[in-house]
Amino acid sequence: MAVTGDENEEKASVHLLECIHKELSSDQNVSLESCHFFNFCKIWSTQTEEQEYADFIQSFRSVRELKTKGIHFKPINSSFLSLAKLGKSISLRNVEFRSRFISAELKLPPLFLDPAKIKVYNNLAAFEWCPPTVNALVITSYICFLNTLIDGPDDVRELRSKRILLNNVGSDQEVLKMLREMTTFERQDVALYQGVRKAIEKHYNNKIRTWVAEIINKYFSTPLAALGLFGAITFLVLAIVQTRFTIYPIKEK
Repeated sequence: MAVTGDENEEKASVHLLECIHKELSSDQNVSLESCHFFNFCKIWSTQTEEQEYADFIQSFRSVRELKTKGIHFKPINSSFLSLAKLGKSISLRNVEFRSRFISAELKLPPLFLDPAKIKVYNNLAAFEWCPPTVNALVITSYICFLNTLIDGPDDVRELRSKRILLNNVGSDQEVLKMLREMTTFERQDVALYQGVRKAIEKHYNNKIRTWVAEIINKYFSTPLAALGLFGAITFLVLAIVQTRFTIYPIKEK
């Protein structure tokens, strides 16, 4: 019995890195069919855009600085178990920014960090440049985006407390060092988080919002600070009342 070409055809083998990369960079609205040459031209063409946006990217330097302006951080997926039940994975594309009247919220995909995971991320970053499977530089772009938000160990501590940076080894300083040493080839897809960066910049430069947020952060961040402010206001009011009656005493009838 003859065997047709279709029956004899075998599926092409898929590399493990390709499977992991698809999980971390999945997007239902973006086609995964892409060629290395197209991506290479796209990334190099965005270098001009990168220069144009360099100034505004540098205007916010750290998580702590954004927090004082009323921008709070949350993980994009609060429950890994619920994701597993839905058959979904965490995509590093999913960065959301929501601006409210005074405060704002930046949601980031959680990132697991330990020496073994760092090796995987470095291999994934290299894989993103390998033809013919190259898509948008999601891994390298997300690492670059995180590094623009992290200026020191205190920023790492804040993201760790929000369950965005997940690690059970090493200090915050060591985590910072790991992030800085991760391979990005000094290239990223600027367009990937461009909308989020613009939204952050717009909120950051709104003087009224940030002024109110700074007052709240300074005087109402803890019960003790709020109590101190209330005591100061009460003392000021009593001093004004006392001065008023000293200058204009109540006349006896």
